[in-house]
Order: sequence, then structure tokens, then C-alpha cells
Amino acid sequence: VSKDAGAELFMYKRGKTSAKNKDGKDTSKVTLPTIQEYAKHAAESFNQSEMKKHEASLALAFNEWKFQTVMNHSLLIYGVGSKRALLNRFADELIEEGNSVIVIDGFHKDVTIDGILDVITTSWMRGEKLSYNRYDVHIGHHLGLRSYGTYTYPAHGDASIVQKACAVARGLAKRTSESKRAYYLILHNIDGVGLRNATAQEALAALVAHSSTLRGLYAFRLVASMDHVNTPALLWDSTTNAQFR
Repeated sequence: VSKDAGAELFMYKRGKTSAKNKDGKDTSKVTLPTIQEYAKHAAESFNQSEMKKHEASLALAFNEWKFQTVMNHSLLIYGVGSKRALLNRFADELIEEGNSVIVIDGFHKDVTIDGILDVITTSWMRGEKLSYNRYDVHIGHHLGLRSYGTYTYPAHGDASIVQKACAVARGLAKRTSESKRAYYLILHNIDGVGLRNATAQEALAALVAHSSTLRGLYAFRLVASMDHVNTPALLWDSTTNAQFR
């Protein structure tokens, strides 16, 4: 006889019992709603008017958002619910003021950093030849150590992609110095499936950090949303974080 026979018998008996209410009906089984039923219930209980009021109150801070971007800060928007409508509203306001704006849905799995760089060069630089600098990216030994001041040295990402981002940023800086126009990327979900990697995040950081004009202001300004509150801690090291500012 197994020394655990008593425990096995106890578990067997426990499995055979069922909970019943005072009417004798079996209540041991819990019926959960389907995804469709849950979505329908959520839609019915969602107060559209209250959401629009909340969005309007957040839009009152748009001037502060603009000031922060002019002061070389990127903006990362997070919170419960979709931030899409709010960021699109901010984009519309920037366009009305004469800024160049690209809006990208980063939550699509097909969106990659390669694609974002191609969109930027096609829309803003119109096929202009990029000026690469071999000192933009330097892989220190085999570990990807960073050195040489403020240059970008990817610790984990693809060096060629980050180098391309640096070249694009310099091109935008040159254009801004000539036209006095800023370039805004509104990115829905910076932590989307196709961007949830070191190469994408380091390239986005390089776009910001290497777009400094002669006046010291960034030509490229990033406004992004995220779904996971711990995205910065999960995707950025201290150097990448500092470049986003």
C-alpha cells in the first residue's frame, strides 16, 4: 500500500463531490461569457459622452505638449483605454500650424523600423541621398560597448539600421535649419509587435538624438503611446532612455 494512499483517496473523493445550493441545483460549474458576449457588454456599458469630455480635457494640455517637444523632450503617452483619438487630434493641430507630421499605427504586426525609416525618407526627404558617418555606430569589441561621447552605439540592435536612422536624422536637421519646420512622428504603440526589439528602439532613439540643429533644437520630435506601463524598463537601457529624453 502506498504511503500516499490516504491522500489519493481524499483527492478522489474531493473530485467526486459537487457544490449544491439550497434548491439542490449543481453550482460547481461556472459559465463564463464568450469573447463576443464580453465585448458586447463592454460596448453597451461604455459611456461615449464621458470619454469625449475626458479627451477634450486632455487636449487642453496640447500647448504644454508642444512646449515639451520644442525643449527636446519626447512624449510617451500611457493609460487605460485607447490613446489613438487623442494623438490623432494632436497630429491634426500640428498640421494646421504648418508642421510636418507622419502618423504610424505601430500596433500592426507588419510595421517595422525599416518601414518607418522608408516612410520618413520617402515623405520628408524625397529620395535624398543619406550621408552616412562611420563614427555614428561603433561596436566596441564583441559586446557592443558604448564610448566616444554622445554617439550612438547599439548594445543589442542591428548596427546598420541604427546607422541609417542617424543619417536620416542628420538629413532632417539640415532641412529644418533651412525651412524652420519641425518633423513630428506620431507613433501609436511604440511597443507594438514589430517594434518590440532592441534594433527598433535604438533606431527611434537615434532619430531623436541625432537630429540636433545648429541652434541645439531637435528637428525630429517623437510623440508615442504605449500599452504596457513598464515598456521603458523592458525595452530601453539607460543610454537609449537618455537619447529619447
